[in-house]
Amino acid sequence: MDPEYEKTGGLTDKSDVFSFGVVLFEVLFGTEASIQSDDDLYFVRLARSHYEERKLDELIDPDLRKQMNLGSLNIFAETAYYCVKEKRSQRQNMNQVVSKLEEALKLQLKHEEDPTAADQSALLSNHLKDYKANLSVHYDDSQMTNKNNLRISLEAITSGTQNFSHCNCIGEGRFWKLYKGEVELADGRCTSVLAKRWDTKYNKGNIQFSNELYILSRYKHESIIGLVGYCNEGNEKIIVYKNASNGILDKHMGDPSLTWTKRLNISIGIAKGLSFLHQGGVDEEDNPIKHRDIRCGSILLDDNWNAKICNFEMSSKAFLNMKSGYLEDVACNPLANIFQESDRQVPKNKDMGKSDIYSLGLILIDMIFEGIKDQIGEIEATKFDAIAISCLEHYNCKCSPDAAGRIVTRLENLLEFKKLHMSLKAINLATQNFSECNCVGEGRFWKSYEGKVEDANGCTRVIIVKRWDKMFDEADILVLRELHMLSEYKHRNIIRLLGYCDEDNEKIIIYEHARNGSLDKHLGDPSLTWKKRLNIGIGVAEALSFLDHRSINFGGVRSGSILLDGNWNAKISNIDGYVDPENQNPEDRKLYSLGVILTEMLCGRLAWPTKDHSQSLGYLASSCYSLKGNIDDMIFEGIKEQIDPQSLAMFQATAIKCLDEQDMGDYSTRFYTIASELEMALRSQFYSIGINGEGNELISARKFSYKNPSLHKFRSVKGSR
Repeated sequence: MDPEYEKTGGLTDKSDVFSFGVVLFEVLFGTEASIQSDDDLYFVRLARSHYEERKLDELIDPDLRKQMNLGSLNIFAETAYYCVKEKRSQRQNMNQVVSKLEEALKLQLKHEEDPTAADQSALLSNHLKDYKANLSVHYDDSQMTNKNNLRISLEAITSGTQNFSHCNCIGEGRFWKLYKGEVELADGRCTSVLAKRWDTKYNKGNIQFSNELYILSRYKHESIIGLVGYCNEGNEKIIVYKNASNGILDKHMGDPSLTWTKRLNISIGIAKGLSFLHQGGVDEEDNPIKHRDIRCGSILLDDNWNAKICNFEMSSKAFLNMKSGYLEDVACNPLANIFQESDRQVPKNKDMGKSDIYSLGLILIDMIFEGIKDQIGEIEATKFDAIAISCLEHYNCKCSPDAAGRIVTRLENLLEFKKLHMSLKAINLATQNFSECNCVGEGRFWKSYEGKVEDANGCTRVIIVKRWDKMFDEADILVLRELHMLSEYKHRNIIRLLGYCDEDNEKIIIYEHARNGSLDKHLGDPSLTWKKRLNIGIGVAEALSFLDHRSINFGGVRSGSILLDGNWNAKISNIDGYVDPENQNPEDRKLYSLGVILTEMLCGRLAWPTKDHSQSLGYLASSCYSLKGNIDDMIFEGIKEQIDPQSLAMFQATAIKCLDEQDMGDYSTRFYTIASELEMALRSQFYSIGINGEGNELISARKFSYKNPSLHKFRSVKGSR
């Protein structure tokens, strides 16, 4: 599975390219892709690491290797490698893949005709050049590749900054000052810029100047300040940035006009820039980069308040340790110097132990201050704090290349979550001030109301409003948990979150409307057919499988929390539910509660849990099954005649497995197994009903015969589907 699918939830043509790359490596190694240690990408990581370390021969099938032409092998292997790259932008398209495989085939056929035919190394070199050319189309490097095109005269910079006037200085560091100004470029254009002038008195600025210039000339991203040029005339060391009209972030942190939304977008931009650096940019020849000086003073803001990371003087190369999965410093291999051939050590700094992610956390903490608290809801602030705290856990420790990417995802989700806020005034209007006439359900500490609101197109939309009791002390925790689950994890059988409200100490969640209400209201209704009940059970099991796979912990589910849409599809809402009285393990509660729901649907009544657990439906069903091997005596009379015996036997066995928490093999796939068993029960039910709606038996196809063999018409057989 494409690793970016886990991050984005979306599939593209590059996802198919990734899967095809896995197939190519399977062909090359003569073995199927395997999974070890619960790592879905184990096979891919193994293939990539062996390719990068030039050890593919250790994995290639020996018999196949003897047949291969070296040039054909190199092209085939490299094509497979670039199909399974982590980033979709780095993968080739299928036209390129086909072209390269055809090239590999031609070489192999030529080799079989004449084994001494081709200069393999030359072919491989040309192939690498072609691929790098294709890879670089995302960025315009035409000027960056020639440092002479970047040179700006000292006269132009001096004139543009009014001779480095103090009035033009917008910031400074230990060895530099930053000036705003305008310069004329080589093509005659005049443009606004920022000029970073280094102090070279103590020979400190020379090394740092080279480090920063190297990075800015190679690592280009929307969240990294753009490089216009440089000047190294005489003793001067000046780097010229693209203009960032709103200056340095630290000048705005205490200003309420830098709104909460702007601050969120800035935070996302910083995290995106770090993710790009930690992943190693776009060019395959470039190492991951550790910035090492992330702070408010290293963030510039353009005219749209977008973050631009600068100040790369302390930055250093890193590499990904394939065994640990962490970024580590390149030992005794400092940043390349594009102006001097000799390597130099990266200057040390007292804060170098702090990781970039930790430093990002410090910026996030500073984002919230008293002047903007009225712009931030309590729930938003809590979620944002949790993200910041997770960053601070990275103090003086190694981080994985995708750590910043995970922060980006969480911050972007928070920004989307912010858009879901609905005013209390609008909710009061929609529910007629929480009228009891609008109440459609309740729990121990909440009530649900039906309401009507107008959407952006002026159309009326029905919603469900869940309002928590203000006197319930644990409401904050439960609301946060539910909001987190609904906003982060979306599934067709989980109720969709439409909004929330936390004004005036209210704790309110707004759901999509489920036209047929909650399952508990239909248990004793014969119009909820056996087929519908099976489909509902499958939907609930699939939702639980989805949550279980993502390690979401909750107590369980109950029929009052299973909402039904207009097509009788199940939608899990409140994560709470029935708990096995003998088992307090939260991981097993989900299994037991599903067993209770299945039993309720079969028996047509609620479990009615009381202090006397010997009278609960789950206990009675389990006891009856252990004695008789079935629970036929407990089946709801309203649906009894509809049920196929084989479908019933499968369903009962599955429900009892859940109630008894029996071993279902692989723990991580237990709910998937349950859903599969319920689907088998549904298929059995389907085939037991004839076209006329009457019950029929499933018979062998051997009993069919042709009326007229020449016309291929089947003779009717009584009891067939």
